[in-house]
Formats: sequence, C-alpha cells, structure tokens
Amino acid sequence: MQFNKDLMARELLQQPPAHNTEQLLSRADAATYVHSRWGAKCSRSFLAKMACLGGGPRFVKIGRSAVYSRPDLDAWCRSRMSAPASKASSEQEAIA
Repeated sequence: MQFNKDLMARELLQQPPAHNTEQLLSRADAATYVHSRWGAKCSRSFLAKMACLGGGPRFVKIGRSAVYSRPDLDAWCRSRMSAPASKASSEQEAIA
C-alpha cells in the first residue's frame, strides 16, 4: 500500500498545479467560504473528518497543512446538491 501512495505522490508532483496558488484556503477559511458562498453548514473539523474518511473536497498538503482551492470547493458543493424540488417529499402527495 505504501508503494501505491509513493507512486501517486510522484505522479502528482510531476503534474502542473491545477489551481492558482492565490486561491488556496486554509481548512478554516475553506469552511467559512463554503458557508458564505453556498449557505451550507461547514466547519474546519468537518472538513478534517471528511479528509480522513473520504467524500470531502479535494485538497493538497503544504507541510502539515491541508489547503483547498475555491474551484474544488465549488465543485464539491455542487456535487452534494440535490435536484431542484417543488415539495419536500412524496408524503405530501399522499396527504393531498
């Protein structure tokens, strides 16, 4: 397993950066950005948990710090959105 991680890390280092370094946000700033831009509850600890468990936004590490790009945060938020709905659930159809 360590070999695969090393190989992936080498491949990533050989690729040009996918985002502008001016757009990189700390984990706390990323949580604030998600909340202010998308209105979704998000905390630094939630992003840290998602980084460990998977399913969170893409990030890169600079030393020990995880940093996020705005485009990656936006893509993650869009992927978590449901389709527009005109009613909360199908239970309302049964009531009507």
